[in-house]
Amino acid sequence: MQVPSQLLSIGRVSDSSMSPLYQWPRLLKKTVFVGAAILCLGIYALLAVGVMGLLALFFAAMAG
Repeated sequence: MQVPSQLLSIGRVSDSSMSPLYQWPRLLKKTVFVGAAILCLGIYALLAVGVMGLLALFFAAMAG
């Protein structure tokens, strides 16, 4: 996570009037939060699918 600090310092040193560089931290925080939420949902979905598959295999073994 070295890039955000560099962007922050560049934005502060060069120009405080440049709004896109000045709004970088907020945007970065939002993207990180959304990314983490998507990642957690993906992991949860994978776990659910894995558990369902294991249960299906277990019941198939019990029946067979």
